[in-house]
Amino acid sequence: MTSLTLDCYHHLQDLVKALESGEYKQCYNRLRVGDCYCVMGVACDLYDSSRWIDRCGTKFYSYKQDDDEYPEAYVANCPMYVAEYFGFTNPQLSMLTQLNDNYKYTFKEIAEWIKRNVIRSESEIYKD
Repeated sequence: MTSLTLDCYHHLQDLVKALESGEYKQCYNRLRVGDCYCVMGVACDLYDSSRWIDRCGTKFYSYKQDDDEYPEAYVANCPMYVAEYFGFTNPQLSMLTQLNDNYKYTFKEIAEWIKRNVIRSESEIYKD
């Protein structure tokens, strides 16, 4: 198991709170469609809500890539820098996507999964 940093722990707490709040409507197979989000779309929105763009006017939003080499690059999936901000490993990121898109877990169910499988306990937080 990988230890979380204290910052990641707090970011995860914010994500869980947002998922449980009912403030976000859920969608599947896209980060964001109109005012609906998948679980990683909520994470992107919390990271920086100003990075969304509806490039074609279709309400299928893309998210600004954090890349100096390609300053106008946008992606349709969760950028790794957002996953790292929350401390998600690649397997956790993959599982969250599956829970949302394939298994159709509600945001509250996904929040519970995060609490049980990612946050676990404060004793596992890397304090440096």
